[in-house]
Amino acid sequence: MRRNARIILALLLASTLALVVPVYYQGLWRLFVRVSDDDLSQLRQRSLVFIKVHKTGSSTIANILQRYGHRNELNFALPNKTVGEIRYNYFGGIGGTLDRSKMIPSKRSHPNSGFNILFNHVIYNWTAFVEIFPPNNSSYVTMIREPVSHFESSLLYFVHDNIFNVATENTTAYLENPAAYEPKDAYISFTNNRQALDLGIPPRQLRNAKYVETYIKVLDKTMDLVMITEYFDESLIMLKRKFSLQLRDIIYIHKNKKYQSFDFKFSSHDLALLREWLLADDMIYQHFHLKFYLALKNEPLIMEETVHFKQVLEKTWRFCEGTEHTNRLLIKESQWNTRFELTALDCAYMNLSELDFLNKLLHDR
Repeated sequence: MRRNARIILALLLASTLALVVPVYYQGLWRLFVRVSDDDLSQLRQRSLVFIKVHKTGSSTIANILQRYGHRNELNFALPNKTVGEIRYNYFGGIGGTLDRSKMIPSKRSHPNSGFNILFNHVIYNWTAFVEIFPPNNSSYVTMIREPVSHFESSLLYFVHDNIFNVATENTTAYLENPAAYEPKDAYISFTNNRQALDLGIPPRQLRNAKYVETYIKVLDKTMDLVMITEYFDESLIMLKRKFSLQLRDIIYIHKNKKYQSFDFKFSSHDLALLREWLLADDMIYQHFHLKFYLALKNEPLIMEETVHFKQVLEKTWRFCEGTEHTNRLLIKESQWNTRFELTALDCAYMNLSELDFLNKLLHDR
């Protein structure tokens, strides 16, 4: 009981006092998990740009990048906003893209050394991005989700009253004329091709198949990795392999799951209407789902590594829930990982919300 209590206490303290994690423990944490000097040197010469698409598992990915960058003392690109300000975890205003004048480094001591990681919400615009993150020393990554599943998750998480009420009372009525219920500004909607909007397609082109087809070619050339929510763990293994991460770097606890539940019973007619409404999202997903699937088939032993990863995750979750009756979790060496240990502090950082971690990074500047 005492051991469990210590684990739970560490979780509560780190979540509540995210801005004031004791320096001693931060140093201890980094001592065991910091990457090699050679790897750090390479990291600091490149940038990892994560295009954060709403309701795809992106907050979980953000936490992975936050923990990785924090413990290795990398420089984050952060929005130049005040903690608590509306949309302070977004760059710019509604529908805005990157603007160097509205960005600040997480490291005050390295204001001109370049950014290593970007993880906050921002509309992707290749022209604006390459001015700050040139492709010769930057890698671009994102994650997308099956559009019908994404629609359901977004509707139940954000609960826009006009849409939620009609869509749950009479789904067909909503789908036969969704524009009647949607906000006039597509950028404040989460059920009108939100993935395509986040990835940079203008609102007026969301149902222009030729434009979307051309834009997919742009994404294909500029994205180094498009992960798929339905292959979440496999996607993380691909991320690990592509960027020479360690297994412990990609361990996670899920973030921002939907708050409500509703059993949508879409008829074939409903699904046809929904895919017509979500044309851009659907086209993007079909292209990159197939690309990811083919890459997965050609990646050696990735399913074996994914099985191992899932086993490590199960152990981690049990440990972080306090059911293992131990203060440390030892993960033995395998062909996929070096030996490492997890503590209650690791669990605390994994449990931090995206905003709590952002608050900490802003506070630590």
